[in-house]
Amino acid sequence: MTYVSLIKSDYTNFRQALERAVDLIGKIHLEDKNSIAVKINLCDCRPPETGAITHPESLDAVLGYLRSNFPKIPIYVVESDATVTRPDLLIDWFGFRGVIEKWNAEWRNLTHEKTQRMKIKGRHFKSVKVPTLLRDSFIVNLSKLKTHSLTKISCSLKNQYGCIVYPLKIHFHGFLDDAIVDANTAMPSNLSIVDGVVAMGGPKVLHTASLLTPVYFLWGVILWLLTRHAADSWGSIRISLDMYGKPLQLDWAEFVATL
Repeated sequence: MTYVSLIKSDYTNFRQALERAVDLIGKIHLEDKNSIAVKINLCDCRPPETGAITHPESLDAVLGYLRSNFPKIPIYVVESDATVTRPDLLIDWFGFRGVIEKWNAEWRNLTHEKTQRMKIKGRHFKSVKVPTLLRDSFIVNLSKLKTHSLTKISCSLKNQYGCIVYPLKIHFHGFLDDAIVDANTAMPSNLSIVDGVVAMGGPKVLHTASLLTPVYFLWGVILWLLTRHAADSWGSIRISLDMYGKPLQLDWAEFVATL
């Protein structure tokens, strides 16, 4: 059974909201993993306040929670090079390195990690290079709640697509949906946390389709979920889309649900 919790929050009380979300659905169990990898979103050069990338405050809350519950286990914060960004620069530009060091975690760029090629029954790829670090880690997917011109919603599934180590991912845009499925098949996350405190919406995706430039919404919510599929389903509802892009309206409060 999959549990989903939605908690109203802002960045001043993100840690408390996170702990409340965990209380609603239960504790984290690392199973046989000997490290934790937190996949953040640094796919754009816009600052965190726009909702385009991970916010340092949400990462601070997540790392603080993980370190307090797993004081001795290695924790890695990970991202890979993208077509237009180099995360090794962004972690300094936007203040992530200090947050990572504060909680005795390590920054790792997956593009430069050792990999093993994994055969999959993919929709496009027959095999994927998987960083060894991810294969040995409990993967926490810390994604943003956004719309996207190609996939309509960018949430945990697309964030995990960023684990593909090949930098020029724009080459996959012609079959992006299939590439996202294949990335999640080869490198599934164990836990999804969606930061929707500030959500980003773009043109021709929201039901306010006349928007010509990105608009940023103060949704004031975090979603704590046990599977990435549930995260994207609930994320699409929260951002007023169903999985086919049709407008939805939803009144919500703090709750826990099952899927």
